[in-house]
Amino acid sequence: MLLIKKIFFVVLIAMVFSVHNSVFAKDDGQVVVYWPGTNSFKRVVKNFSVSMEDAHQSLVAKTRKHPDRFFDKTPIFIVGDEYFFAEPLKAEISLQGFYVNGMTGKIEYRKSNKSIKSKQKKIPKDAYSEVFEVE
Repeated sequence: MLLIKKIFFVVLIAMVFSVHNSVFAKDDGQVVVYWPGTNSFKRVVKNFSVSMEDAHQSLVAKTRKHPDRFFDKTPIFIVGDEYFFAEPLKAEISLQGFYVNGMTGKIEYRKSNKSIKSKQKKIPKDAYSEVFEVE
């Protein structure tokens, strides 16, 4: 029984550490980016309350009045606790687009004149000029 308690405690600590790492910015003020196909992306998605499929469906339903928008079912990346959906460029991805919170399902549209190179690990803390809630 003592061994089971120890294992449970170790698993609990690992889960808290995993969530802490995805939620908070690093010391340099940048927020971690998780790319599809990586183990860290899969780990973060597992910890979210909102699945990728539910985030995509919610986004499509709430942006239906914009038929010119096309969103892949897989987010371009995860930043902090949010799936990021936008129309990707080939070499760089604009940070302007829709973000669906993986814990709450809240959708925001964020304006930005900044971009991220494919597979870049972090984005600047001040990446967004304006943020609008999508209802």
